Amino acid sequence: MNGFEIEIKDGQAYLTTPYNPVYVQRIKQLGARWDASSKRWRINEQSIYAARKIMREVYGEDDQKQGEKVTVIATFDKTQSALCSAYCLLGKIIAQAYGRDTGAKVGPEAAFIEGAPLSGGSVKNWETIIPKGSVVEIYNVPRSFAEQGIERSESENSEISFEIKNTSGKIDRAALSAERERLLLRIAEIDKLLNE
Repeated sequence: MNGFEIEIKDGQAYLTTPYNPVYVQRIKQLGARWDASSKRWRINEQSIYAARKIMREVYGEDDQKQGEKVTVIATFDKTQSALCSAYCLLGKIIAQAYGRDTGAKVGPEAAFIEGAPLSGGSVKNWETIIPKGSVVEIYNVPRSFAEQGIERSESENSEISFEIKNTSGKIDRAALSAERERLLLRIAEIDKLLNE
């Protein structure tokens, strides 16, 4: 199971998705009600197509056939925050604070390569904060959704830059050569400092 499921029962559709505060807000606009016993959203069966459209807009996928998934690397050029909510990107929770002083927990499909999420703000208006300079890997993003996000980010001069991580196993010789040159320069700097 990919985390998305729609079950139809007695003229109602029961929706299973990962948690995302944007999705919750949008699905309620279809008249969805939370079914506590099954822990799923319940909507009128006729609203399935609209619900799938919302899933694709928020998560980049729905309960139907899925495409290729990729890992996206997001670099934060400016501090970002979400007021009284989880901070989400590309349909995934990146981090979640629960109050001003709680700290923030990393999302289930994210990893901070540099930096760490924080909590802040005031007691009533707390925030989940992603500091400037943070680098986050976001896992299992549908490739087409990731590519759309990258295009949107570039066209809007976003303060977050994205790249799709090369997981194909192919060697990127140009990137490796550039990294080698950078490391050789750094080693030369270190040798010079040690010899002083």
